Amino acid sequence: MLLFIVGGLGPFVPALIVSKMAGVSKGFRRLLFMWRVSFKWYLAALALPILVAIVATGVFVIVGGAPTFLPETPPLYFYPLLLLFVMILGGGLEEPGWRGFALPMLLKRYNPFVASMLVGTVWAFWHLPLFFAPVSSQYDLPFGWYFLNTLALSLVFTWLFLKSKGSTVTAIVLHGGVNAVFTWYPGISNIPTVLGTVHYYAPITVASWLIAGLMLLFGRDQFFGHETPSDYLSVDL
Repeated sequence: MLLFIVGGLGPFVPALIVSKMAGVSKGFRRLLFMWRVSFKWYLAALALPILVAIVATGVFVIVGGAPTFLPETPPLYFYPLLLLFVMILGGGLEEPGWRGFALPMLLKRYNPFVASMLVGTVWAFWHLPLFFAPVSSQYDLPFGWYFLNTLALSLVFTWLFLKSKGSTVTAIVLHGGVNAVFTWYPGISNIPTVLGTVHYYAPITVASWLIAGLMLLFGRDQFFGHETPSDYLSVDL
């Protein structure tokens, strides 16, 4: 658990150091603590992981998986507790690094789609050691499906980041939900290895890309336009 927490701080602490070296620490701190955004974006951060999980469960059942019934899963009141834990002691700790520093810095040079792909690639490979740790949720997952899922989620995170004018706090909430909600995903609960020839993690990736694809479709100008970061964010690094 100690190493898990330290690992979560991995992207955060270097972001603090590099932002100081780059002379943008003031802007970084403002992004980090920018929590006064419209409540609807907090609702979006809470709802998006649940939406991905619902779509993934639907895809899971379509390809032959057995649905999970609530008595077979942890009680629902456990979800906000797990969400809070992940936000403050788990994956949420990474977000000041990914969306608090890396993404806005990349937006200075690239459009949001390219910036998302770059952050998503590093984000995925950052988790690679967990694929060799038997106690981790990534252990024995197919890295290809995981990598593709991370790229899709990176687009979802960027969409929320831009909509909330650069709030890292909403990204922390979103990350907490993404990690927490799949405790109730039937592929995790039933622990099947494959569904015929399809790995149980594949429906999660498909669901993430369906939602990210809709964001790309209806937000083409936002993702592929040539606006400057100041057009999106309330603070420029």
